[in-house]
Amino acid sequence: MATAGLHDSELGELQRRLIILRVGLLLIVALLAVQLWNLQIREGAYYRDLSANNRTRSVIMEPARGLIYDRNGVLLANNVPSFTLYVSLEDVKDRDRLIDQLSILLGLDEALVRKKLTARGSKQLPRKVKDRLTLREATLIESHRLDLPGVMVQVESQRNYPSGMTASHILGYVGEVSPEQLEKPEFADLHQGSIVGQYGVEKFFDQLMRGQAGQKSIEVDAIGHEKRTVVVEQPHAGDNLYLTIDARLQKVAENLLGEESGAIVALDPRTGDVLAMASRPGFDPNILSRELTPKQWAEIVQNEGRPLNNRASQGQYPPGSVFKVMMAAAALETKTVTPSTSIYCNGGYQFGRRTYHDWKAG
Repeated sequence: MATAGLHDSELGELQRRLIILRVGLLLIVALLAVQLWNLQIREGAYYRDLSANNRTRSVIMEPARGLIYDRNGVLLANNVPSFTLYVSLEDVKDRDRLIDQLSILLGLDEALVRKKLTARGSKQLPRKVKDRLTLREATLIESHRLDLPGVMVQVESQRNYPSGMTASHILGYVGEVSPEQLEKPEFADLHQGSIVGQYGVEKFFDQLMRGQAGQKSIEVDAIGHEKRTVVVEQPHAGDNLYLTIDARLQKVAENLLGEESGAIVALDPRTGDVLAMASRPGFDPNILSRELTPKQWAEIVQNEGRPLNNRASQGQYPPGSVFKVMMAAAALETKTVTPSTSIYCNGGYQFGRRTYHDWKAG
């Protein structure tokens, strides 16, 4: 009797434990079901967007800058296709390693690459690291794609000045927008790597010529390399600019100056149009439109000839005989003299106690 009672007691305890275990399992299954419903139904849209974001990237499509022509339609500034290197920070796991690899492959300064990758701006947009890549450099990057996660090469238009130094002070040059410029309202719609006018008419008419950037969404693989384009918002090219300058006359004026420092300005007396404005020494805007190292920039600005100074508009000179034209015109207009009037000059003019002599007595 006692043995049978003990057996029934143990059996009851076992059944009780099994019931507790079943209830526990049911609770776990219920919790999993609730969590699954929460993930798939309640928050499904959020996680679908998150998943899509892990597969897609936004890439800025730079616009073609407006062209510059002389008064006769001669091309003074255009755009040429070029390779540009970008890095998508979202796909970079080891930034230091990537900086080291790019520096070795392309011979870039590590500090400069790091500065570009850490500059202020949206991390969702790729950072421009280097433009004007040579075909060899672009091929080199493509051949190391598996070792360079997040690195992409895009074909973009780059500024080009077909005539080199001709009219360099008038045309000016372009360059990447600086962090200081990005703080200003007129550059609010730009981003790191945008190209803007930095000197001359390129700067003065920048907002007209820079155009409007586009954007495309691309699908990327596990290491951030582009697989296909999903959505495209096309960029809008900038406006073209026509100058009053006559390119042929401009070259004549610059050739007359040769290697001498000075300036020549030619105006149309009927309209006041500037037909030529030459200043020497000059510079090649094709060089200044590229990214220069601090050393290269210092060599230019510290040059004794001051090639960046536009002597035609910035130089300070005594008017000399140029002022005679205005005085003669005023005298004729007021009928103080006639075209046949002769004026005697004794080589100087007495004003108070001082005599002002002619620059060159005849």
